[in-house]
Amino acid sequence: MIGLLEALALAFAPLALGTWVAVALFAPSEAGGGEPQRRLAVARAWLLAPLWLPLLLLASAMAPDLAAAFLRSADHCLTTGVGHHHHLCFLHPPHGAEGPVGWMIALAVLVPVTALLGLALRRAGDEWRLARALVAVSRPSELGADVRLLDRDDPIALTVGWWRPTVLLSEGLLLRLSARGREVVLAHERAHVARGDCRMASLERLAAAILPRIVARPLIAQIDLAREQACDAVAAQRAGGALAVATTLAEVLRLGIQAPPIGVSVASSALEARVAHLLNPAPRSWGWRLSFAALGLAVVAAGMGPGHVAIEHLVTLLLH
Repeated sequence: MIGLLEALALAFAPLALGTWVAVALFAPSEAGGGEPQRRLAVARAWLLAPLWLPLLLLASAMAPDLAAAFLRSADHCLTTGVGHHHHLCFLHPPHGAEGPVGWMIALAVLVPVTALLGLALRRAGDEWRLARALVAVSRPSELGADVRLLDRDDPIALTVGWWRPTVLLSEGLLLRLSARGREVVLAHERAHVARGDCRMASLERLAAAILPRIVARPLIAQIDLAREQACDAVAAQRAGGALAVATTLAEVLRLGIQAPPIGVSVASSALEARVAHLLNPAPRSWGWRLSFAALGLAVVAAGMGPGHVAIEHLVTLLLH
């Protein structure tokens, strides 16, 4: 079993490196058109590709051997020529690595990634402590148990927290916004809570840490814009329509609310683009979902087909 775990680690590293290079070279710098959910899904797929694509290929490559083992059908390893290469199989696991070269290749990928993730986790810890400090100095409000007030004159509206998200509003913001504006901001921030956006934003920042900044920044910007546009749409449904939300965004722009370094906020992303989308929304479509499903099936088919043998030959090369 140790040999199988080694083989999986040695296969994952070059697959992840190859995907990283592809993302660095071909990731789009602009979101393009279409509804926010489509642009959000596309940008996330590119951002997280170095993780999900190698994992899906490896799982697909193991599927024939796993099926043969659990269904007790013909021995897949024997039918495909056990003497030619190692198999990612529980019945016939490969032996451990015979030399250091394979692990040197894997470590050349894993060590810098671990270092970058360590720095990103340190920043995430600082953000978590700042969020806790803000919640600690806030006080309950009459707007709901999920909303707390900050005794600050500068306008602040943000949502923080992974497991129990809290909406933080400042007294200065509430005093300056109209009654309809307060309703829109609250509906927008509660949409962030319902969608679990704080958790996803933190995970996206971790994923961005291992990509070059010139690649990660446009992807994060696309995700932020699409996420805010989705919450704007929810606020429009709950707080007076698209024109009311667009008017509130204009108020937010006039008040100069800054996007905070933690959590998510109504002030995040490009307000002008959000107003334009509210007044002229893109039509909803299901075609992009079918495209994503087709992409997933194509990756699985590649992993179970030509990728299966290619990955096993790669493992054989690295183990020896």
